[in-house]
Amino acid sequence: MRRTHNLLTISFLFLANMLNAQEINYDRFVLNDLIRETSGLCIINDILITHNDSGDGANLYAFKNYQSGDYSITIESISKAQNIDWEDLASDEEYIYIADTGNNYGARKNLSILKVSREFKIVDVIQINYRRQNNFERKYKNEFDCEALVSFGDNLLMFSKNKSYDLCHIYMVPKHTSKSSLLPIDSISIGSLVTGGDYDPKTGLLALSGYDNSLRTQYLYLVKNFKLPIGENDVYRIKLPYQNVQFESVIILSDDEVIMTSENEGGGPPFALKISFSNGIQSLNELNENDVSIIRRSSRETK
Repeated sequence: MRRTHNLLTISFLFLANMLNAQEINYDRFVLNDLIRETSGLCIINDILITHNDSGDGANLYAFKNYQSGDYSITIESISKAQNIDWEDLASDEEYIYIADTGNNYGARKNLSILKVSREFKIVDVIQINYRRQNNFERKYKNEFDCEALVSFGDNLLMFSKNKSYDLCHIYMVPKHTSKSSLLPIDSISIGSLVTGGDYDPKTGLLALSGYDNSLRTQYLYLVKNFKLPIGENDVYRIKLPYQNVQFESVIILSDDEVIMTSENEGGGPPFALKISFSNGIQSLNELNENDVSIIRRSSRETK
């Protein structure tokens, strides 16, 4: 009887662990083709906001009912602004920050971050440049492209889309300045191109979107209890079950949900992807190794 009892106990514990196992759920929502180049996300007054990158006017697109699964849009135009190559959004209690920092060929000399009020009026423009750049000839493989912007206290953090070598540089831009000359404050090797970001000060969670050079493999990166230097953190890399798409943005909704958006790159319409973690993001270590890999401190470099 004792052996039977032990077997029943083991079976019960196994079943309990299976029932409590961390799972990732994906919900896909097709977006209006007006935002086929969706490239940034933020939340203002409980409204989810995105934008197109180059090729559009100075417009923000609002999903006012996204929480119910309704991704219809309204358009908010920003007067006296220009969209040269907007790549990401960040926000705090006062402002929206728009990263006009797209620089695919490393030739731009007019990079900036727009500071916009919550009433969608332009307040200021922060002019930026890379202190280490002295060659502005068109070159696809360059380290001076940036597509991820997050609000981090009194500063903005930019994460580079480095196509020159496998290293993402992190730059810090003070919010209360009109000009900033940038040097990396930290770097991390994560094995893909970083395309969007978000930071939640309440949970300390950092999220980044990215993909490899071929676009075949798409990633979500999560850093719990984020701090600088990032080398003190473990970076969780989640391989997404999508190919021939292009995830360009990510927003943290809660401790167990994020939303990402993908552009229309000829493989289908633009779409939003809500990703839910059954046991919360803080329990990422419970995921199967086929779902997540950990980039640890030994993988860090500086250059």
